[in-house]
Amino acid sequence: ANFNAPAQSFCAPALVNFNNLSTNATSYLWDFGDGSTSIAASPSHVYNVPGDYTVTLVAINGTCRDTLKRINYLHIPGTFSYFNLVSLQSCVGNLVQFTDSSLNAQTWLWNFGDGDSSTLQNPTHLYSTTGSFTVSLITCDNLGCSSHYIFSNPIVVHPVPTAIAATTDTVGCSPFTATFTENSLNATSFLWNFGDPASGASNTATTSTATHTYNTSGLFQPYLVAYNSYGCTDTMWLPKKINVKQTPTAQFTTSSNNGCTPLTINFSNTSTFLNSPSYAWSFGNGNTATTANATTVYADSGLFNVTLTVTNAGGCSSSASATISSVLSPVAIASTTDTVGCNPHTVTFSNNSTNATSYLWNFGNGVTSTLPNPNYTYVNAGNYTVTLIATNASGCSDTLILPQVIQVKQTPRARFNFSPTTGCTPLTVNFTNTSANTSGATYSWNFGNGNTANTANASTVYADSGTYAVTLWVTNSNGCSDDSVRYVRANLSPTALATTNDTAGCNPYTSTFVNNSTNASSYQWFFGDGGSSTQANPTHTYPTSGLYGVTLIASNAAGCRDTFRFSNTITVNQTPLASFSSSVTSGCAPLAVN
Repeated sequence: ANFNAPAQSFCAPALVNFNNLSTNATSYLWDFGDGSTSIAASPSHVYNVPGDYTVTLVAINGTCRDTLKRINYLHIPGTFSYFNLVSLQSCVGNLVQFTDSSLNAQTWLWNFGDGDSSTLQNPTHLYSTTGSFTVSLITCDNLGCSSHYIFSNPIVVHPVPTAIAATTDTVGCSPFTATFTENSLNATSFLWNFGDPASGASNTATTSTATHTYNTSGLFQPYLVAYNSYGCTDTMWLPKKINVKQTPTAQFTTSSNNGCTPLTINFSNTSTFLNSPSYAWSFGNGNTATTANATTVYADSGLFNVTLTVTNAGGCSSSASATISSVLSPVAIASTTDTVGCNPHTVTFSNNSTNATSYLWNFGNGVTSTLPNPNYTYVNAGNYTVTLIATNASGCSDTLILPQVIQVKQTPRARFNFSPTTGCTPLTVNFTNTSANTSGATYSWNFGNGNTANTANASTVYADSGTYAVTLWVTNSNGCSDDSVRYVRANLSPTALATTNDTAGCNPYTSTFVNNSTNASSYQWFFGDGGSSTQANPTHTYPTSGLYGVTLIASNAAGCRDTFRFSNTITVNQTPLASFSSSVTSGCAPLAVN
């Protein structure tokens, strides 16, 4: 296999004639290096694209063959003009981008089909009128070779719509809602952009009339893009930006949201986004305030709606509200007239409280009561402040401290001892005062026998029998009194009385005594000679002479006695003792006795 051809050809597209010098071959296969082949013996081939080409010839004889491959055998100078378009559709006023894909080009001449041209490699062109435009490109290299390429399809330039948009909502407070309307010409669809990218998907709309809420403050530039059926657009930027002023966020806290009347509530303003703010409070009870923080008192029960309105320097305002529940409290009312007394001092309390269901009294000494109208006895002296807490079913309470202090004065303690406690008339009893708390005290005794005394200690004589109530009244410097009563028993004494007519005689002398005693039940006689008797009316014989004093002691069942002594003694004279003796005391008669 063998061949030759001119090594240098004309500018592409170049026609090259190949000369086959092979021997002993019957058929051939050419490969021109540009993707084209031939089986002619000495073919001609047009190289449309400049470049270096490797040519291969295969000479064939039956099953035998020989191959000759010449590397970069041909050099074809010139350019290959070519370009790409993104789209064959465009709109009046839109720039069309042309991208050159030519080979070996050093210069470019574009013809855009509307009378305009460009020598840039990758130009853009704006079609100002509608129509169909055929675009062509001529490129040249530095040898003067050139190529011409006409794009197969024309560029179609469509008319554009006219975007017309308006809004009257240009100034407001956040959140601010603006309504946008369009009156575009030759438009079939729309895209609003509200200039508020922070709103995310809500920043755009495709309706003819649209609304958008601006939740934050700032200047926002909205625009409208109008589309026609060809995909052509026109954009209108609204002449005025949307001026959204920051609205304050009104909020507040309360010291409590419920309670009992009179209910004092402190309101603490926690509003944000403030700019020289002013405040307007409405507490729902007829009261208002204009301070940042406020306090009001709910005197009546009910549900009260509290509203805080905050307005800033931009004239923007917002409100916050809360509900206060006020429950009617009871009113503790009580009195007593027993404000001063001596211990033990009993005080009666009168309860006139209203709207109360339960009560707690504190009597000032740690003792309490839940009775509505209690009576209380103060045992110890002192000054006591009494408190009443009145409570209702809602748990509301009112406390009253009684204005009058309960003054309990110290009462003396009347006590006394006496001796004897019982005895026989006439009974002398001595009384010893043992009273306590007797500072500056006075005393008054009543002995029960008609006699009295006003000394601290006293005595009296009970002449008659009986049981006598003895009372001691003690009054101290406070004017407080106490009394003590004890009983004295006076038993009636007997009266010993006796007589006898046997006052003188000779011994042995017997006297008979007559007992005239009264109120006696037993007797004891003493006859003066050592003899005695317990008989009522005894007889006694005096064996020896002498003078004898007789005594009678008369006693009764109460142990009382009386003694009677005879005023005259018993006189017993000595009786002579007749005596003789005899010579004999016995014998036969006649018996002479001397």
